Amino acid sequence: MNNYRKGIRADLTSTPKSDEGNPFSNRMDKARSIKKLKQALPITPNKRAAVLSAYVDCNRILKSPGVKKFHDSFEESVEKMAIRNIQDVITSVKHKRNGEAKAALNILTSSVSGENISDRKKATKSLANILGVNSRTLQKGKKIRTKVLHSEHSSFLYTTRKTRSDALTERTKRIVHDFWLQSNVSRPTNNKNDIKRVRISPNVYSSHSCYILEKTQTEVFLQFKNEYPDEKIGQRAFEKCKPYFVRTAQFKDKVTCCCRQHVEMRSLLNHVCNFVKDYCPGRKQ
Repeated sequence: MNNYRKGIRADLTSTPKSDEGNPFSNRMDKARSIKKLKQALPITPNKRAAVLSAYVDCNRILKSPGVKKFHDSFEESVEKMAIRNIQDVITSVKHKRNGEAKAALNILTSSVSGENISDRKKATKSLANILGVNSRTLQKGKKIRTKVLHSEHSSFLYTTRKTRSDALTERTKRIVHDFWLQSNVSRPTNNKNDIKRVRISPNVYSSHSCYILEKTQTEVFLQFKNEYPDEKIGQRAFEKCKPYFVRTAQFKDKVTCCCRQHVEMRSLLNHVCNFVKDYCPGRKQ
């Protein structure tokens, strides 16, 4: 009896030659084995999944050709899906000319242009054909990857925006900012409730009392050019440097008396009546 049991145990532990194909002799044999496995497993789904996962991850089971082939095919499918996703993104952005599309293309090409690929010319060409780009694009990605990984500032250097040749210096911005707040250019409102509030970061806000311009923005710019002739700045850039709490004057912001408003409206009415008399003689008054 003991020899019989040892023989059965040896047959179960040994790997049969037909493992590479179908280890079962017929479908009934397979059905009986699956039934026995279901009966031996725990009842709850979580425990069943844990037992099967632990059994498949066993070192002795991993050596089986069938299980190894399954793992290899799964890893290969994952790699193909990842390559296909990269292909889709590159196809959608490589023909665009905006800055975000170029940045995305540079990120993708630099991430796949590692030393394992870029050091071999045939591998670079094959990868370029798979991704749908030329080899020069991957070489450019390799240069970006090298600079990012081996520069002194690392990736921080390439996350900052490149400064334009005509960009304003911090000194000029400070001069323009202070000029907008001069007493002969703007003044605070008489209402203490006039507060301008802006969001500078998540859950962080900055508030300041509102300032009213005493003149138009063009007049302010011309005054600035007269006082600072050496500062080279255009009117649009000058207006962009205006503080966020400075705004143009509205009717409610003007400090005036009722007598002045009455005189202004009466003068305006007289001008309108004279215009009607001169250009519309047949019209009744």
